Amino acid sequence: MRLGYFGSPPISARLLEAILKSTDHTVACVVSNPDRPRGRSGTFIPTEVAQLALERDIPLFRFEKLKAENAAAQLAEFKVDLFVVFAYGRLLPEAVFQLPPLGSINLHASLLPHLRGAAPIQMALYNGDPETGWSVQYVATELDSGDVLARAALKINPHETAGELTERMLPGGIDLMLDTLDHFSERAATATPQDPAQVTTCPKLTMEMSPIDWNNPAGIIHNRVRALNPWPVARTRFSGEKSIKVYRTAPVLESDQDNALPLAAPADAPGDFTVSRSGSQKRLFVRCGDARLLEILELQPENRKKLTSGEFLNGYQKDSGRFE
Repeated sequence: MRLGYFGSPPISARLLEAILKSTDHTVACVVSNPDRPRGRSGTFIPTEVAQLALERDIPLFRFEKLKAENAAAQLAEFKVDLFVVFAYGRLLPEAVFQLPPLGSINLHASLLPHLRGAAPIQMALYNGDPETGWSVQYVATELDSGDVLARAALKINPHETAGELTERMLPGGIDLMLDTLDHFSERAATATPQDPAQVTTCPKLTMEMSPIDWNNPAGIIHNRVRALNPWPVARTRFSGEKSIKVYRTAPVLESDQDNALPLAAPADAPGDFTVSRSGSQKRLFVRCGDARLLEILELQPENRKKLTSGEFLNGYQKDSGRFE
């Protein structure tokens, strides 16, 4: 098939590269987000998808506004059969997604209709879901609402972060899209509408999600820490002033909490932390709102490098304190 491709970040570039390696499909044009300033220098740099298109000499469009720039008319000249969309970063107007004779399809990182929206991988962890997966669906007017051509489920490991889950999921998503393209007629013939009664949505990630509320149960805090890693990262405050990023945690089993942990000091209120010592090994635990302990495994004090909890405690030289 003759394809047009819409995408922007590194994960989307990996799908585009896989499609380009296929002998059965031709990418006639690529649409990506405009170049943006990055780093301290503020240099304008293409998205990873745009950079790949430039390297492969594929016609590239970087529309600021699809409607205002009459994107449909410009893309119509390429006479593609199908548009493929993955992490493009903005909604396609109807004049664009209905342009190809076969329509437009999108790769979405959830089992639709669950978790429509911008951050499904992160929100699956945030919610504590036991599984997630991929869906290939037709692009429609309402976000992520089109008929589903293919799905693939994946179990979520209880301690993996959003970055780790994304990396583990990506090969399966690429395979699902390639299989859909290779068997498009069969997939299109069996595409199924989404059940409106099962729809859930997820918002974009924001810095406002970062602060940890230690009054929450330990399991909820753990899920939010891993959902926000690598960005925007869960954060707490130490001694009322210092900000600390929390990258990894582990809920403590009740049997360990009650019997096996040699805690140096009591942690009676949510946010109180204490140290467990076993020889030279130090471990950091925080009391949560359900009276359970949550172990901090990896953290980063303000203006310092990322540390294990043992490294942090060696520098702190105290056995108790309070996070806020």
